Amino acid sequence: MRNYTCPKCGRIGKDIEVEVWDTRDDCINDYVAQYWCVCGYCGPIERQEVSFGGLEKARKILSLYYTSDNQILKRGTAHSAGIDIPTTHDGQVLPNQTVLFGTGVKVEIPQDYCGRLLARSSVRKHGIIIDGVIDSDYRGEVKIGVTNCSNTTYIINSNKPIAQLLIMPVLMCDVVRVERLSETERGEGGFGSTDGENNEN
Repeated sequence: MRNYTCPKCGRIGKDIEVEVWDTRDDCINDYVAQYWCVCGYCGPIERQEVSFGGLEKARKILSLYYTSDNQILKRGTAHSAGIDIPTTHDGQVLPNQTVLFGTGVKVEIPQDYCGRLLARSSVRKHGIIIDGVIDSDYRGEVKIGVTNCSNTTYIINSNKPIAQLLIMPVLMCDVVRVERLSETERGEGGFGSTDGENNEN
C-alpha cells in the first residue's frame, strides 16, 4: 500500500489507500501501474495510472493453499525466477513413460498471468521433461507431469523439488477469423528455412 493524493477530494494521508490493479513494463527505467483508489472520505474512485521509475515496482501476489502439511514452497535464492516445487510422494518414472505427481498445493495466480511448470536444471540434465501451464482461474491441485526421455528409470524423491513454478504475464488477445493473412518476405518458410535448408519434404 502507498499513500497518494485523492484525485477526488485532494486529501493526503493514511485515509488514502491504493491497491495494485494491473502492471506493465513500458521501458527499463519506467514502470506504469494502474491503481484502484479507495479514499476514506470519498469511497471508491475510478482506476488511474501512476507512473514511477527506478526500482520502485508494483508486485503481484501469488496465493498458495496447502492441502498437505508437509509442503512449503520457496525460491532457492532471493532472486531465483522459479519457485521450487516437490511432489507429495516418492515414485519412479520408467524410460519413455509419463507419470503425473501431486504437489499438495493449490494456487491463485493473478489475472492476466499464468504459471509455467518446468523441470529444475538438476532434473532436466537426466533427460526428464516437465512442461505445463497453469491458468489464472484454475483452483485445483497443481500436478506435475514427468516425462522420462532417458534410457534409465528416474527415481522421484518427495524431499527434493523436481519442478519450478514461474509466474509469467499473458497477452489476452482477441481471436478473429480472417480471409487472408498479411504477406511477409519469409512467407511459409519454417523448420530450418532461414538456414537455407530445403524443407519441402
